[in-house]
Amino acid sequence: MTTAFTLILAFSLFFFSPSLPWSSWKSVHSHLSEVKIVTSADEIKVIQFTWWAVFALSALYVVLSFVLGEEARDAFKSVVEHFKKKREAPHVRKLILPLL
Repeated sequence: MTTAFTLILAFSLFFFSPSLPWSSWKSVHSHLSEVKIVTSADEIKVIQFTWWAVFALSALYVVLSFVLGEEARDAFKSVVEHFKKKREAPHVRKLILPLL
């Protein structure tokens, strides 16, 4: 997973422009009401790749935490041990009814 994150970070360094430093609150919020419409196919691909990469890494993290987590390993071991045990029929006591 670290390798995937490193690759995504490396791609993002080459595809995205570096951020400008914040000089003041006014400069940070100066273009807040403007909507940028992405028209370039290259920009759209980069944005789609970034969003899908975030989704894929999140899903991978969740799946791996369930599969490789300590509780999952313990549960898997207990299920395996349960099925490896020799199965015996439960002992049934003989039914004795009192006579009236």
